[in-house]
Amino acid sequence: MLSLTIKDKQLNQGIICTSGQLNSADISLLQLCHSPLCYCGDFDPEGLSIAQKLLDLCPDAALWHYSDEDYYRCISDIAISDKRLKSLDKLTDPTLQHMADLLRKEKKAGYQEKLLSVYINDLAID
Repeated sequence: MLSLTIKDKQLNQGIICTSGQLNSADISLLQLCHSPLCYCGDFDPEGLSIAQKLLDLCPDAALWHYSDEDYYRCISDIAISDKRLKSLDKLTDPTLQHMADLLRKEKKAGYQEKLLSVYINDLAID
């Protein structure tokens, strides 16, 4: 849906969907990129871990819609186990550490699919 909006509006934007962990092809592509990068992903330990890896690779990348409001807008009923929450201790970016604190407090994941209309609205400005 997001890619269709970009195409329909003929926006000069590119998107990469990694469908999970960054693989070597994703990393190679990101290292070749000389345009500003924005990351949006799930609010769960795995999504925050991917965000941290991206920021480690591309320190100038921006986290897109990583506010408290965004998290609560997409929060689900899916509980996060204590074991998965423990993996949040490895995060070093301050924004991601803050989001990790919210995840620890709520013990619920948030899924980016619930923010699709927000992403589209951001990109579809005429």
